[in-house]
Amino acid sequence: MEELRRRLERYLDELFGGHQTDPEGDYVVPFGSALAFLRPIEIYGGQTAVRVWAITNVDVPVTDELTRFVATENGKLVFGVLSVDEQRGAVVLGHTLLGEFLNREELKVAVAAVAAVADGYDDEIKSRFGGRLFTEPR
Repeated sequence: MEELRRRLERYLDELFGGHQTDPEGDYVVPFGSALAFLRPIEIYGGQTAVRVWAITNVDVPVTDELTRFVATENGKLVFGVLSVDEQRGAVVLGHTLLGEFLNREELKVAVAAVAAVADGYDDEIKSRFGGRLFTEPR
């Protein structure tokens, strides 16, 4: 894990001019109007991965319509998957990269794609289902 963290930090510094962490120790990358989060994890048997995600919306009432929307939109996505965090009323777009094979360009594309796709959905989700954009103040 330490090797993956060092490589991830080096790539973030090279690609995005530095790296920040949040209180949970996740890396945070501002990208356009979105924030991309990254977390190196151990998946099994010493294998590692990097979770990349962006929170599109928060304080969204979790309804059958919202969950149906998320489920059907996932079939249209080429990159990433939408999910609903019921406890927080949040909609999240995420993707996972294999840590052992992580390279600079793949990370760049993953962060950009997750942030761009999340940014493409946030206004629609807010207008259709309520809540607020993750980057909007309370």
